Amino acid sequence: EFRRVLFRSVGKSILESVKATRNVCEHNTNLGIILLLAPLTAVPTDVSLPEGIEAVLSGLTRDDAEHTYEAIRLAQPRGLGTADSADVTASSPDGTLAEVMSQAADRDAVARQYASNFKTVLHDAVAILNASSRFKEDWEQAIIYLQLKLIARDGDTDIARKCNSIDAHESKRRAMSVLRAGWPMTMEGRSRIREFDFPPRRAPGASPVPALTSRNACKVYMFGFPHSLVLIVFVCVQ
Repeated sequence: EFRRVLFRSVGKSILESVKATRNVCEHNTNLGIILLLAPLTAVPTDVSLPEGIEAVLSGLTRDDAEHTYEAIRLAQPRGLGTADSADVTASSPDGTLAEVMSQAADRDAVARQYASNFKTVLHDAVAILNASSRFKEDWEQAIIYLQLKLIARDGDTDIARKCNSIDAHESKRRAMSVLRAGWPMTMEGRSRIREFDFPPRRAPGASPVPALTSRNACKVYMFGFPHSLVLIVFVCVQ
């Protein structure tokens, strides 16, 4: 579907890509990736992504927002809820796709990219990967390192939305702990990343210990299905 993005709107590409996903999978597996890829693939091939993304975003229309709202409702992401502004459960958007994404930027990391010319993806995260000596030797480890860095810096809006703010804060704290312990070069760092993946165990009758209330929260985002932002960054540096 993205091969056709230069011949149709970003919003229409998002909607058709979600429809194509639903034809083969009943679950929401690609929405974040689709929302990030569609504007990037609309940048002309003779222009670099950092140079061309602003023009793409400024050219987004209300029709793009309409198609994207329809796509999000079709994908049915978990933890969507409602909002005072830019509520996709509403009948129609109140602005262009860039405008409604900007209204949601404080609560959603993907929407924040539309409001910042993809700063996290095209500048911050790409710089982290390019500076990593491990990327060429072990790209999987470099991707996990990037995910840790982003969670430690910004938190994870997916975890906050699908679980709660306590879990999001705990995942941020654990990411910081892993990095400070020197992962992946130290035994302590490798031990702490295992703790990041699994909530602490406790003996029967022992006092409660801080743990993610959703056991899969970190496991899914860290190792099972890397966050959409991280996957897109990996594509951008290839």
